[in-house]
Amino acid sequence: PEFSVIIPIRNSDSTLKHCLDSVLGQSCSEWEALCVYDDCADNSKKVIDEYCEKDNRFIFIHGRNKGLS
Repeated sequence: PEFSVIIPIRNSDSTLKHCLDSVLGQSCSEWEALCVYDDCADNSKKVIDEYCEKDNRFIFIHGRNKGLS
Protein backbone atom coordinates (compact mmCIF):
# COMPACT_ATOMS: atom_id res chain seq x y z
CA PRO A 1 0.00 0.00 0.00
CA GLU A 2 1.00 3.59 -0.62
CA PHE A 3 -0.04 4.58 2.91
CA SER A 4 -1.58 3.17 6.08
CA VAL A 5 -4.38 4.65 8.14
CA ILE A 6 -4.44 3.69 11.82
CA ILE A 7 -7.92 3.80 13.33
CA PRO A 8 -8.08 3.32 17.11
CA ILE A 9 -11.48 1.93 18.10
CA ARG A 10 -12.93 2.14 21.59
CA ASN A 11 -16.74 2.30 22.01
CA SER A 12 -17.22 4.30 18.84
CA ASP A 13 -19.91 2.44 16.92
CA SER A 14 -21.94 5.65 16.55
CA THR A 15 -19.23 7.28 14.39
CA LEU A 16 -17.24 4.28 13.16
CA LYS A 17 -19.18 3.69 9.92
CA HIS A 18 -18.75 7.34 8.96
CA CYS A 19 -15.01 7.07 9.59
CA LEU A 20 -14.60 3.84 7.61
CA ASP A 21 -16.75 5.16 4.75
CA SER A 22 -14.52 8.24 4.64
CA VAL A 23 -11.46 6.04 4.20
CA LEU A 24 -13.25 4.08 1.46
CA GLY A 25 -14.07 7.34 -0.35
CA GLN A 26 -10.46 8.40 -0.87
CA SER A 27 -9.33 8.92 -4.44
CA CYS A 28 -6.15 6.93 -3.87
CA SER A 29 -6.85 3.19 -3.87
CA GLU A 30 -3.45 2.02 -2.59
CA TRP A 31 -4.07 2.13 1.16
CA GLU A 32 -4.61 -0.12 4.14
CA ALA A 33 -6.63 0.69 7.24
CA LEU A 34 -5.37 -0.80 10.48
CA CYS A 35 -8.43 -1.00 12.73
CA VAL A 36 -7.10 -1.35 16.27
CA TYR A 37 -9.94 -2.70 18.40
CA ASP A 38 -9.72 -2.39 22.19
CA ASP A 39 -12.43 -4.63 23.72
CA CYS A 40 -15.41 -2.34 23.25
CA ALA A 41 -18.71 -2.56 25.09
CA ASP A 42 -20.70 -1.62 21.98
CA ASN A 43 -21.14 -2.98 18.43
CA SER A 44 -17.82 -1.71 17.09
CA LYS A 45 -16.44 -5.21 16.49
CA LYS A 46 -19.44 -6.12 14.36
CA VAL A 47 -18.98 -2.96 12.28
CA ILE A 48 -15.27 -3.68 11.76
CA ASP A 49 -15.99 -7.29 10.82
CA GLU A 50 -18.49 -6.14 8.16
CA TYR A 51 -15.95 -3.80 6.55
CA CYS A 52 -13.15 -6.39 6.70
CA GLU A 53 -15.40 -8.86 4.88
CA LYS A 54 -16.25 -6.30 2.17
CA ASP A 55 -12.73 -4.98 1.58
CA ASN A 56 -9.43 -6.70 2.39
CA ARG A 57 -7.67 -3.34 2.80
CA PHE A 58 -9.29 -3.13 6.25
CA ILE A 59 -7.16 -5.05 8.72
CA PHE A 60 -8.51 -6.04 12.13
CA ILE A 61 -6.04 -5.79 15.03
CA HIS A 62 -7.24 -6.87 18.45
CA GLY A 63 -5.41 -4.91 21.17
CA ARG A 64 -6.97 -6.18 24.38
CA ASN A 65 -7.35 -3.32 26.91
CA LYS A 66 -4.31 -1.41 25.71
CA GLY A 67 -5.98 2.00 25.44
CA LEU A 68 -6.45 4.14 22.35
CA SER A 69 -2.89 5.31 21.92
